[in-house]
Amino acid sequence: MSYSISNHKIQLMLAYLGYYVGKVDGHMNRATRIAIGRFQQNSGLHDTARIDQTTINLLYTTFLRSNHITNAELLQQLLFFAGYNTDENLSILQPSPSHKMRFYSSIPDALQAFQRNISLYDTGTQDLPTLMSLKKALYAK
Repeated sequence: MSYSISNHKIQLMLAYLGYYVGKVDGHMNRATRIAIGRFQQNSGLHDTARIDQTTINLLYTTFLRSNHITNAELLQQLLFFAGYNTDENLSILQPSPSHKMRFYSSIPDALQAFQRNISLYDTGTQDLPTLMSLKKALYAK
């Protein structure tokens, strides 16, 4: 299966996996290319520091298979791409005009709404079923 993703989503996945430590802003900068190269090396790919289809496919599957809990900033961006915004400053990153965005005052409120919407137990916490659903939602929109 082939995936097509934006630079912002590439940075988000690389940050989630621990390869990228810069600002997740969608700019394909030097830090992003270094992170791509490190991911490629650690994954047994040729280190080109550029995104190709093989790298995208492996990055996405590695991202989906990882089960660790993420930090608040990355969780906020995962929620954003699922349509649950908790930061007015993220609205400039809106993926498309048809993307319906709802604003929530806190991450737990947004998590609860997301969980209710997909019929999960609405705890407002980032449990593994919620995290997997958020990661899959990165490509649903």
